[in-house]
Amino acid sequence: MRYIDNAWGHNDTDPLRHPWMFRDAETDEPLMVNSKELLLPNPAEGGNVTVATITLPVYSLKDRALQIIRRLVHPTDYRRLEIARCLIEELEDRPSVLKDLHRINQRVEQHLLERIQGQEE
Repeated sequence: MRYIDNAWGHNDTDPLRHPWMFRDAETDEPLMVNSKELLLPNPAEGGNVTVATITLPVYSLKDRALQIIRRLVHPTDYRRLEIARCLIEELEDRPSVLKDLHRINQRVEQHLLERIQGQEE
């Protein structure tokens, strides 16, 4: 497992006040923290700590199969597999923390826009 500092900024005197994501160090697959993709810890008050339980997400059978194929087959051999082209394309679209951060950023932007529009009505 590795820690991703996603450059959303943090206060050096309190490094736990910025968002945290957790990934599998070998496969770069996302892990869940407190049943979510992202941990947004609250500022520690009175010495309280934020508890983070890191778990594996529940994958669909297809996603789990893609993970296993990625582990067993070299990427240059994906196109030699006798499987549907769409699955080969999914194999080639490896997990990426940057893609996940972009997707999360879009969701946050959408949520903020909805809140602003709700306040204007």
